[in-house]
Amino acid sequence: MSISEFLRDFGWHRPKRITQRTLFPQSRLDVLAQAKVGETDLVAWVEKGWLSSTYSDMEKLDDPEIAEIVFVRNLARSGLYADDIDRLLRSLPKPYQYRSPLVAYCFALGWVETLAPSDIEEVFRERAIAWLEKKIESEEDDELVDELYELTFRARIKRKRLESKTGDD
Repeated sequence: MSISEFLRDFGWHRPKRITQRTLFPQSRLDVLAQAKVGETDLVAWVEKGWLSSTYSDMEKLDDPEIAEIVFVRNLARSGLYADDIDRLLRSLPKPYQYRSPLVAYCFALGWVETLAPSDIEEVFRERAIAWLEKKIESEEDDELVDELYELTFRARIKRKRLESKTGDD
């Protein structure tokens, strides 16, 4: 199994940069205040090669710049030593304009981007259905199939009751 297939099995993929611009960039000062980042932080991160710019020449910042500042801020404040951060970042393409809450470093696989919470249910459904279809076809676990049938039956009855209650109003 390739690393790409392994990542896909978990619903992960290699991190993708944020490139989409918005119609309403935000004030640079507001972004820094919300991110709790100061000018000295930006200068230090640029000097370390972690940040592509201090963006001091820009009054407004858009999603890619904001993402880079937040991503680097999170690493800088992670408690890791600067040398460790340097090593981790070597394998990630610059600029570091990634969705910070979704990008993580996996020691076995390197940088990965996890599923957004809104995607988890969809991926779970796809995988669960495929898994169930295999179980049904193999007939190796009839007890599980029976339990799922029972659960599905109860769920349908419950849904019918709810529909009849809301239909009566």
